[in-house]
Amino acid sequence: MRELSPRPNRSRWLAALALSTLGLWIARDAGAATEYPTRPIRAVVPAAAGGITDVAVRALGGRMRDTLRQTVVVDNRGGAGGLIGGEIVKNAGPDGYTLLYGHAAMLTFLPALKRNMPYQVMEDFAPIALCVRTPFAVVVRADAPFTMVRQMIDAARSRPKGITYGTAGVGNGSHLLGLMLAREAGGKMLAIHFKGDGPALVDLLAGQVDFYTAGNVRHYVDAGRLRVLAVTGANRWFVFPGAPTLAEAGLKGVELYGFSGFLGPKGTPSAVVNRVNASANQALKDPKVRETLTAAGYEMIGGSPAEFRAFMQREIDRVRKVGADNNLVID
Repeated sequence: MRELSPRPNRSRWLAALALSTLGLWIARDAGAATEYPTRPIRAVVPAAAGGITDVAVRALGGRMRDTLRQTVVVDNRGGAGGLIGGEIVKNAGPDGYTLLYGHAAMLTFLPALKRNMPYQVMEDFAPIALCVRTPFAVVVRADAPFTMVRQMIDAARSRPKGITYGTAGVGNGSHLLGLMLAREAGGKMLAIHFKGDGPALVDLLAGQVDFYTAGNVRHYVDAGRLRVLAVTGANRWFVFPGAPTLAEAGLKGVELYGFSGFLGPKGTPSAVVNRVNASANQALKDPKVRETLTAAGYEMIGGSPAEFRAFMQREIDRVRKVGADNNLVID
């Protein structure tokens, strides 16, 4: 009788297969790190050219070209609050040659509030680097009766109809902050929605609304047309160093940021993520880049991909709570 061969050990076979697969992934990432990038990198910016997000990515990309030894080509794809640009990158190949330079609206505000999203931020993208962040300023007309946040809150509580605030649109940062302020202050604050910062500021200056929250108002403040009552960050903002934080003003539950940073499509090799992250962090240390970003009112952040992921999750959770508390859903 022929002797039967021993039956292969299935667990050993599976272990060998797993090690082989792991080896292929390691080799792929090692190869990506060695070769990447070999051609220009496309940075999709879900905002119009010339805007504050565009200013940041162009300053960073110009310096990153020196460390990556390839051009970072900015591709502006504004519209739909940034969703168009996000969808483009979601569907791109995860090879590191199409990246997203995303901002708060399309990475945290809309994902927390919109019913039907074309992407899921925490699942469809690989966070690379949180580059810059900016608080919001609570502003009133220079001749407004409020010189402190407390006076504005007292008016919201004492006036039969409360006070009004402008927003740049439903679900925008200015709207979310108004809802947060109303919750913490316990007074009546009615939102008046506009199509963007410009029209909202026009009506604020004309006396049609009582206050507004925005980041890009330095020109109006310097010209003596607006007064800053407070800012939303954890620390005072260098743009308006004399303005207290909302926490200092007694509203510790109100915190929200504008921000922007690099992400790749899901599945982008970790070696590519780390290389772009290192390049972005180095760019943030460059004196000329810092001068440009500081002039735009940005706080330089940087850090690891994991820190960027954690930051986005905190902001999404924060906005989601505001939406739940106010039955705010965007269709």
